[in-house]
Amino acid sequence: PTGTPLPTPPLVQAISEDPVLRSTKLIAEAWDCGGLNQVGAFPHYGGRWSEWNGRFRDTVRSFIKGTDGPWASRMASAICGSADVYGTEQAAEDDWWGNNG
Repeated sequence: PTGTPLPTPPLVQAISEDPVLRSTKLIAEAWDCGGLNQVGAFPHYGGRWSEWNGRFRDTVRSFIKGTDGPWASRMASAICGSADVYGTEQAAEDDWWGNNG
């Protein structure tokens, strides 16, 4: 009722626990057209979900095109698991946490 995202949305949890989808890879694109960006904060339910990492895609494009900006350091972060988005522990240990677009 407050308009804020739920930390554990019931529908996402139900999808995670559905036995028919047990062997399905679930990928969330955790943002919306209203500007809400949940990338790095989407609930993973024990590894059932990973996130689409559009920032990786945008960083690689800008780096390859030679766009002005700090793209070398952002590229290094992206290649190393995007710890600035997903947190150091997850980026280092869980290769499924994000899907690079």
